Amino acid sequence: MIADVSLTSLALAGVLLLMNIGLSHVLKLDIEKQVGVAAVRMVVQLTAVGFILDGLIATQNPWLASVVFLVMIGFATYEVRARPKMMVRGARGWLLCGTGLGVSAIVMTTFLLAIIIQPKPWWNMQYAVPLFGMLLGNAMTGVALMLDTFFNTIELSKRAIEGELTRGSSIRIAMIRPIRTAVRTGTMPAINAMAATGVVFLPGLMVGQILSGVSPLIAIKYQMLIMFLLAAGTALAVMLSILQAVWALTDQRQRLRLDRLHKR
Repeated sequence: MIADVSLTSLALAGVLLLMNIGLSHVLKLDIEKQVGVAAVRMVVQLTAVGFILDGLIATQNPWLASVVFLVMIGFATYEVRARPKMMVRGARGWLLCGTGLGVSAIVMTTFLLAIIIQPKPWWNMQYAVPLFGMLLGNAMTGVALMLDTFFNTIELSKRAIEGELTRGSSIRIAMIRPIRTAVRTGTMPAINAMAATGVVFLPGLMVGQILSGVSPLIAIKYQMLIMFLLAAGTALAVMLSILQAVWALTDQRQRLRLDRLHKR
């Protein structure tokens, strides 16, 4: 059984962040404040999540868990919307950032619990909440990268797209290159992580299981399972989101609607 970590040990580990701050100061990166805010935010968020998870696991209430999942999707949507340099205006932009994420995380978590792991009950919060968060977080990164690339590429390719339209191509055919570039960018981090796992780095799930006494041969099976689901979940979220992005920037008259974008 893995030993508990004392508050003193956590504080000592946190002091190591002074290296990040010192590096920023020496190289004039101007990220000292960002490092500090990120560290404090992480501590507060993880502490809150710890208490929430403890309560959910104890109660095993799927309705309460549903509320938690919706809150998580809301925060993920906000993070995705805040990252690209350009974003679709209004409610359409919020739906664009959150729908693919939510659908992907729900579908993949349900598949993993109901068909693969099959805990008793199948919605066991000890499995459901951490797995949902892991799938949602990875999909969030992929969708954010995809949208940023897509909007930037569309703006740069505006004349080429309009040229295709004047030659009679449909709007989706005219946008195929930006679509391919964006989807490739959004899915590549998950693919790279899969390729590097086990050689370049050992993922946190696997390390945590080994530290808690689980056989490495069992831990690697769980890690492979999670990596397959993370890659598939990210791809699903990216594909759903790119379809929404294309819909958001076009209209029924097959026109490119960059007026719906606003720059930050």
